[in-house]
Amino acid sequence: WIVEDPLPRRYLAFLANVEAPDELVVQNLLMASSFRDARADRNRHFVRWSETGGSPDTLTMAHHDQLVASSMWWARKVDEGVDRTLLERLAARIGAAVPPALPAAA
Repeated sequence: WIVEDPLPRRYLAFLANVEAPDELVVQNLLMASSFRDARADRNRHFVRWSETGGSPDTLTMAHHDQLVASSMWWARKVDEGVDRTLLERLAARIGAAVPPALPAAA
């Protein structure tokens, strides 16, 4: 559908002139398609919000057990500069390679 139907091409042409996050594309195409009723019942993101502030908490090893026990497919937000061990443990759990550590900021 995404390759053959004209709607995705029109949508992508429109987005070429709009500042929008990349993650907006797939969700919008899905909701405009005949597949919209086949989507998961939840957004499947594990997100922890602090009691203050408008940004989600950065996840650490303190959240590992809760993350693993959840039915979520993605986690937001993981920062290797805050807790690389969590990133390594989650990658090992799914058999993914962990990219090399980022160089320290100067």
